[in-house]
Amino acid sequence: MKKFFEKISHSVNLNELVFDATLTLSAFILYRLVVPKSGFLFITNDLTVIIAVIICTQFLISLLLFGILRNYDDMREAALAGNSRAIPQGNGISARINTWLIKAPLPGVLLFLIICVAITGLYILMPMKAFNIIDQITIQAPDSDPNRFLGMFISFLAGSAVILPGVILFKITEAGMRWFFIVSIPFVYEFLAIPFSVVYFAMQGGAWGAILFVLITAGVITGIVLLKRYLMEENRATPPLLKKFGVLSRTWIIPFFTALAMLVYNEMSLASAANDLVKSGLDVNLLNIFPLLLLSGIIPIRAIMLLSPPVRVINLVISVITLVLFFTNIESVLGRLSGIITLP
Repeated sequence: MKKFFEKISHSVNLNELVFDATLTLSAFILYRLVVPKSGFLFITNDLTVIIAVIICTQFLISLLLFGILRNYDDMREAALAGNSRAIPQGNGISARINTWLIKAPLPGVLLFLIICVAITGLYILMPMKAFNIIDQITIQAPDSDPNRFLGMFISFLAGSAVILPGVILFKITEAGMRWFFIVSIPFVYEFLAIPFSVVYFAMQGGAWGAILFVLITAGVITGIVLLKRYLMEENRATPPLLKKFGVLSRTWIIPFFTALAMLVYNEMSLASAANDLVKSGLDVNLLNIFPLLLLSGIIPIRAIMLLSPPVRVINLVISVITLVLFFTNIESVLGRLSGIITLP
């Protein structure tokens, strides 16, 4: 089995194939089999569920994107050092495209900028649904209510989810500095959110609540610093456990769970997208809802995966089919959204 996958990996990127297969099969089961009988599973106003889905999705997407950037850096470094095997072998236009993507400086700059925009948008746009609910809670909360600071604590959690994968994957080198620039906006918000989070927990649990939050936060930061120091001293790029199961995680686990998380978040976005359309006097159909669903991230993230070397023609074809099937499945259940639209 291992030799089989190694053989087909020369023609198709397995991580993209896993992502597409998971998204297609899950969307079919959810929108063709489950929703028509049981209704939407993940459209909810439960703030705890929304926050959990957002944080998990942010973490997985960040892990996926930083893994793509790290893989590009490794291929480019090896190719410029004269390792011809660093460039995926192939014939025709795909081989020339991959050679240009890996050796030329422009693709690396563009990939960096695209991921920078994606990470920033991921951090700012994804929690909007949670913040809409939090704003209503905050407005109604008296001065003594800890919920007045709930939004800042959510910003702290979201920032941690976006920043942590890069801390683990990148050394403090030129690549590490680029990663730091990518997460600069989340990092600033993270820094500003810490004192407000302390106040939030102090109002929730008194002095012990604040102390516990500070101790846990300090412990996590200390652990990350010690981990990075160990990796640098041992001249390792990834933790031993991740290195041992690196291929498994990059090829199967991360794409699989990222696709599932994005599918769940996409469904959560459907109701708010339909509400926005109705408030604007527009019909709830695929043509109108498509631009709003871009914020769910499936198309931008899939495009980044597709255009990152090595580029495979087979993956291009499969990705187009996947997105067509995905939105066709969504279109089949748009009529059921009318029963859950709640105008303010």
